[in-house]
Amino acid sequence: MTRVAPGTFDITFSLVVSNFGPVDLEDVQITDDLTATFPGLSIEVRSISSTTLSINTNYDGDADITLLDGTDTLPIGESRNIQFVVRVIPDDAGPYQNTAIAYGTYNSTTVDDDSQDGTDPDPDNNDDPTDNDDPTPVNFPANIFDPPFGFKTFDDAGLPLLRWTMIWINDNNFASVAEVSDPIPAGTTYEASGPASGTGVPFLAPFGSTDVGVSCVPDPVNPGGETTTTYCYYEGPTITYPRGRIVWIGTLGPDLGSTDETNADNELYITFNVRVDNGITEVNNIATIDADLTGDDDTDDPGEQIVATALASWVAPSAADLLPNTGFAPGMFTTLPIQPEELAYTQQSGLSVEIPALKVNLPILGVPFKDGKWDVTWLGNQAGWLNGTAFPTWQGNSALTAHVYDSLGNPGPFVNLGTLKWGDKIIIHAFGQKYTYEVRSVRQVGPADTTVLGAKDEAWLTLITCKEYDPITNTYRSRVAVQAVLIKVE
Repeated sequence: MTRVAPGTFDITFSLVVSNFGPVDLEDVQITDDLTATFPGLSIEVRSISSTTLSINTNYDGDADITLLDGTDTLPIGESRNIQFVVRVIPDDAGPYQNTAIAYGTYNSTTVDDDSQDGTDPDPDNNDDPTDNDDPTPVNFPANIFDPPFGFKTFDDAGLPLLRWTMIWINDNNFASVAEVSDPIPAGTTYEASGPASGTGVPFLAPFGSTDVGVSCVPDPVNPGGETTTTYCYYEGPTITYPRGRIVWIGTLGPDLGSTDETNADNELYITFNVRVDNGITEVNNIATIDADLTGDDDTDDPGEQIVATALASWVAPSAADLLPNTGFAPGMFTTLPIQPEELAYTQQSGLSVEIPALKVNLPILGVPFKDGKWDVTWLGNQAGWLNGTAFPTWQGNSALTAHVYDSLGNPGPFVNLGTLKWGDKIIIHAFGQKYTYEVRSVRQVGPADTTVLGAKDEAWLTLITCKEYDPITNTYRSRVAVQAVLIKVE
């Protein structure tokens, strides 16, 4: 037996037919019904050969079960050999029982005998091989299937909410019963918000269990595939899993030969959110999967637990990787510390930004880049040019920021920045001239998405402010970035 692919095996059958009788046998034939041996399974005869018998090249073990063409003669006391190779895709380890039947004729009389397993046709030594007909057992390895594999990604654009997504793929010929376990990692709390998976939770699930906020969906391109979900839910805290865990129970459809989700048809996507606790800078998430490797439709056999893992680690971006925090708590007074001398803003004589659509006209101050960040705490009702980006009106990408809410809790100059649209004008007043920019994009990005500060070949302006205040963490979850290109100078 040779394993040629996950869950696929080539089996070589070797048969010896001998004449123990007193006369020569004519019209020798051997039959072997492979559908009786492997009922309901995928079988394919790969080859058939003999140096001493005339083979039937049309033998397939199903529609045609005769191995020979029926023209051979077997003399008294002689033996002949034949081999054939069958490719089988089993659905369990077996055993499967195989029996061949040999036929011959003499004086218009047909005799036949069932095969005996092994190399001895007369194991009971009674000089009568016709009363020995033990079938030949075919046993596949206990783990006929390869385990599924998975990988995990995260999206931190909504910090402190961290979204985890794992993808599981079953690289086999058959669907596999499986169970995924993904403990909520240390330093985070499960966020039970958003749509429910719709499966409910098992009876007697721990307190706090819910299917709200977790999604388990098959390949979106092939939603009618073979992957099915029985349960998809958050299991409440237990002694083993003190922060709870995500559980998926179901059947993973086959994706033989797939290496990732791009060439799979039955992959499973599991998505959920956690809230990162204050002060946490690293989160490690490890999911495991139990899978049926024996074909008995459960994951209870030895070796079927934790057959694969999917893991990823999130590390909080450093201050140098963050866009500036441009807002205070709405509706609340915030006491400002004294501005250190090394963080003092620089006056830019005669430099201001005007946004007609927002009825905003602000003087521009220079904000130093210190210790890997821009601190705009003391901007008040002024705009800040982020030192290190192109100077306003110059070639390149100039970044300006202003508060969304000020330290008094009132709306700041950029509170309505996100309402700008394509074609709106932004005017920089500098050196006695008007530099008019036209809006080309308005985006909501994560605080770590510094791509909006990327270099430009022409003169561009990027306006940035905060969005989506989170009262629990006293931070803003995202940023608004408006980008405009210089169209004229007057």
